[in-house]
Amino acid sequence: LWSHWMSLSDEEIDFTSPRTKSISCLYVKTRITRVFNIVELKNKWYFDKIYMAWIDRFNTSQELMHEDGLTATDIEKQWETYLEIEKNVPLVSHVPTELDSCLVLGPGYTDTYLNIVLEARPVVQGFLTEKICKPIRAGQLFLVQASEGTVQYLRNIGFDTFDDYIDHARYDSEPDWKRRTQLMHSVLDEIMPNLKEIFDNTAERRKRNCELLKSPQFVAELLKTLK
Repeated sequence: LWSHWMSLSDEEIDFTSPRTKSISCLYVKTRITRVFNIVELKNKWYFDKIYMAWIDRFNTSQELMHEDGLTATDIEKQWETYLEIEKNVPLVSHVPTELDSCLVLGPGYTDTYLNIVLEARPVVQGFLTEKICKPIRAGQLFLVQASEGTVQYLRNIGFDTFDDYIDHARYDSEPDWKRRTQLMHSVLDEIMPNLKEIFDNTAERRKRNCELLKSPQFVAELLKTLK
């Protein structure tokens, strides 16, 4: 509902112009699931085509929230690798203002074809935030590191998830969040060579997603579910 309200004041979205970067990974706080995502991506041939940005990050591995399936040793190892990645490929640090987490005006949204949605708690079933709607608001394609069944939920409430181009089914029902993330990356491996073509071919469909998010019918559907 908050994303619906914010979308009504979004500036006009460009659904067709070429982008200078292929993918964006954006987040506010550093969490071990997001660290895992970046560490898993670091050896991909397209790593330099990813726009990464954060607003706030922790300074030590002890500050990271523990998630199922990772020991303290696992977390420390992931964190050390993450710090090495930062040295070699500096992440872009946003100016930390309250509005940075509300808008979809930065280059991570306006200058990339696809957004990897990094939800806050992919281990917790049904834990979704405004992040899941940001690529829809920005007219982007998307993959999601979120809880099991998230993409199916988006379909259920009417959004086009571009399944004829993107095999969300490969990862969306996987119960283990680490394996789910890796399967999501395998989907990205396959679509990367044709990402611009997919973007070009889905312009009208991405526009319809935006229109759905802004519509009173969308609000009615959400309120019906709440009731």
